[in-house]
Amino acid sequence: MRFMKIVIIILSLALLSGCRRENVKSNIDYENLTIRDDILFDIHNDNFIFIKGEDINSDGSNAFMEFDMGKNDGTREMFRIRADAKSGTEIMYYNDRAAVNLLNALKHNPLENINAFEEGTLPKKDYYFQVSFYDLDEDGQKEIILSIGNMDNEEVSIIFKTTDSVDTPAKYIGAVYGEQSMYISTNNHIFAPYGTADQINDYMYLNEKLYKAVD
Repeated sequence: MRFMKIVIIILSLALLSGCRRENVKSNIDYENLTIRDDILFDIHNDNFIFIKGEDINSDGSNAFMEFDMGKNDGTREMFRIRADAKSGTEIMYYNDRAAVNLLNALKHNPLENINAFEEGTLPKKDYYFQVSFYDLDEDGQKEIILSIGNMDNEEVSIIFKTTDSVDTPAKYIGAVYGEQSMYISTNNHIFAPYGTADQINDYMYLNEKLYKAVD
């Protein structure tokens, strides 16, 4: 069934974009891979920041990271997850020209079924927030993956592409839906487990589009 799903993805990409994806070489041993269940999204390295809503609300703490997105421009981008009494939850991306709250860059309401915020957009204490960095299409520039969930039965991971635009420094690509413990699988697919029978939503990012495999 997995082979058929991958075939369907490849055929869909050929029809939609007129190009095909080469086999991806990886040094990750997927056969012996253990998926982390203490974070929302496992990219198999430490290129992420992660914080619980309770920690943001209780003492005003925040998660911060400087990271090289791989644009070869000599700069390091900055990311911060924090909350403000007036502006609510801020998941900030900064470069040397612009800054944006990723929550304000969303389209098509991907958080519609995620109950992660109190009235006024402050984070609920039992939800978690993670920003990860991974080169999903192997073009040399990492994408931003914003994951929000309760580590139980609600999770969404939202893909952004960084740009050189001052007005839109992070471009919304699409959203991946599941219940918990999403991870990068073979060929840079995103696996999003759901249900009680080891069911998995299977996504792939290519040419600034997110594709979902179908049975």
